[in-house]
Amino acid sequence: MPNCEVYVVGSYGVAFWIVGEVPAPGETLLGSGFAFGNGGKGSNQAIGAARLGARCKLLAGVGTDKFGSEAL
Repeated sequence: MPNCEVYVVGSYGVAFWIVGEVPAPGETLLGSGFAFGNGGKGSNQAIGAARLGARCKLLAGVGTDKFGSEAL
């Protein structure tokens, strides 16, 4: 995919985790830590195309909070 430009219009989001494992149906777990990661369908597609060698641009809305500022 060299010399290819990809324009993605899609979503950008932040996912949050507070437990170390996925609970079973009906099970309650206490959180032992906190983590977050970037994601969203649009950003994931742009990252995938960039890993294949394309030059990518992403158009996505972001919030005015800390995570939105860091995305820019």
